[in-house]
Amino acid sequence: MGTSGFNFIVDDNDFYDFNNNEFKDADLRFFGNSTETAFVLFDTSAEKVGIGNTGNPPKTLTVKGDISASGAIYGGVVGSQVELSNGHITASGNISASGTLI
Repeated sequence: MGTSGFNFIVDDNDFYDFNNNEFKDADLRFFGNSTETAFVLFDTSAEKVGIGNTGNPPKTLTVKGDISASGAIYGGVVGSQVELSNGHITASGNISASGTLI
């Protein structure tokens, strides 16, 4: 492989499977141009993804750095939900806090 890397040619509704039906412990890593640490890491044995030189991601999705989004952000676990949109926070379930609430 030369400096141009891989070239994937796709048509509408195409997809690419990596490690499909092989069930191997084969991670997928993407490197930036100025680091030896993977910029994006798909850790197949732990079923975790790290973005931004996270090393081994400690959670299912670990992002090092800022996250930008447009629209609402939804999250929660069974029995609770948190929604961040239009500068407001809406929550259901148990809510706890520490520090000063303003």
